[in-house]
Amino acid sequence: MCSSDLLVDDEPLYAALLAQRLSGRDFAVTVAADGDEALRAAASSPPDLVLLDVNLPGKSGVEVLAELKRAGFAGEALMLTGQAGVETAVAGMKLGAADYLLKSLDFDELVAALTRAYGRKLRRAESARLIEVERLAGLGRVAEGAAHEINNPVAIMTTMAGWIEDLCDDLPESAAETTAEIRQSARQIAAQGIRIKAVMLNL
Repeated sequence: MCSSDLLVDDEPLYAALLAQRLSGRDFAVTVAADGDEALRAAASSPPDLVLLDVNLPGKSGVEVLAELKRAGFAGEALMLTGQAGVETAVAGMKLGAADYLLKSLDFDELVAALTRAYGRKLRRAESARLIEVERLAGLGRVAEGAAHEINNPVAIMTTMAGWIEDLCDDLPESAAETTAEIRQSARQIAAQGIRIKAVMLNL
């Protein structure tokens, strides 16, 4: 499993015992006692999962979840409460909470819920990675096509610049000054063509 988890609960004994049991199931658990501590912990080391008590001192669990989302939290959040509350559950779900669990829930069922949430997080991350790979591949195809379309006329341009230099050999000596200007211009054209080729190669 090896997920990174943040447990937010203001009952020290409950939180310590739950963290210990979860650690035995390969969950790496950090404990926070209130919303502010949870936000600091998440900012310092973004967790994969947040197990969040609804009724916290100061900021409520729903408020903490809202702040986590605003800060860019990309993991899964599970709301934890000592009693059922439909309104709070709905509020949490609207903010993206993956589940709403009672503290009296059987431990194995809690582990199963966390495992499902972590699986969703991994699948979402993989999906985002594949989208990014496809985006980069699309950019690569565009760049390859652009390079092909640009390199062909550039090759013609540099070839013609060389041909112009060759033609300069046939110009009369009386036009030496003009011939020199033409040669210089042809060499500049060829140099710029080489520069364009280098840019397209890098692209």
